[in-house]
Amino acid sequence: MNEFHPDHVATVSPWERITRPDALRQLLSKSGISRAEVTSEDGQQRLGSVEDWWIIALGSGYRWTVEQMSDDKRARVKGANPKRLRKRGTTSVETNVVYAIPRKT
Repeated sequence: MNEFHPDHVATVSPWERITRPDALRQLLSKSGISRAEVTSEDGQQRLGSVEDWWIIALGSGYRWTVEQMSDDKRARVKGANPKRLRKRGTTSVETNVVYAIPRKT
């Protein structure tokens, strides 16, 4: 997406701060949540077709970036990425997650 509209890519993505359990615990603690069960799961989302990446992108933190694009740029991004995925032989994308269940004290 960067080549189509690089100024729409945040220099610091909020989700990048919480890619590890310890980082999420620290963020929660700073927010006043001292007790939380924090878990991480590594995952891969299989692509039924290379076009499935678009559904995944729209369900991720990249949705904001996509929504800031004009209709024309959005269509170009949507069309260009499947070509790259086919060329690389990509059959899945990484979908790791870190989540927390807070506990009342």
